[in-house]
Amino acid sequence: MAVRAEELDLGGTGPSLRLLARLFLGGATEYRFALGESVLRVLGPPRSARPGESLSVSLRYARLYPMSC
Repeated sequence: MAVRAEELDLGGTGPSLRLLARLFLGGATEYRFALGESVLRVLGPPRSARPGESLSVSLRYARLYPMSC
């Protein structure tokens, strides 16, 4: 399954994940989190979080996309 980075939010009741990187993209900021052996991307407004800190991540929309193998 896949989820779009802009359909996730920082904060809320989601799991706490370790922030790997924060990238400023102009109109938004991309946050990258360790999720097992994968990297989870979240797009959102700028925050003062730094790599190594933990932030909770939650689904804004309950919409998932199947991925073909």
